[in-house]
Amino acid sequence: MDLKFLGYLSQVTDPDAFDFKIKLKEDASRFRLGSISDIGIAAMDKSLELILKIGIENIQDHVLNLCNYAAERLIKKGYKIKSDFNPDNRSGILTFDGDKIKHKYENLIRENIIVSLRKGWIRVSPHLYNNQDDIEKMLAKL
Repeated sequence: MDLKFLGYLSQVTDPDAFDFKIKLKEDASRFRLGSISDIGIAAMDKSLELILKIGIENIQDHVLNLCNYAAERLIKKGYKIKSDFNPDNRSGILTFDGDKIKHKYENLIRENIIVSLRKGWIRVSPHLYNNQDDIEKMLAKL
């Protein structure tokens, strides 16, 4: 049987021996790819615990409210919102355009305000850990 993936735990051959004649283990351990990321699993467990405690719907509402808040203020400042606000297509990503957008993007990055430049538009992706103060800081630097 050919395996699509293999790792150092799936083979009898010592991976550090640079013997490129790979011999797979005979038992089910041939499907083990490598070490388990204990710290990654612990972090994921705590992250999921927090998400479930707060509630997925509450997180969604918070993120969408931040996007709405930012969009309203961006429009007042003369920016054009590119994101689709149709409820069927809505996401926690807000994209906008305006004059000298690349220069403004570079200013935001210099100020450690994390945004992306996509297709010549600035993309903001607020999340649970963001708040209106974060949006205000971004707006002040535009």
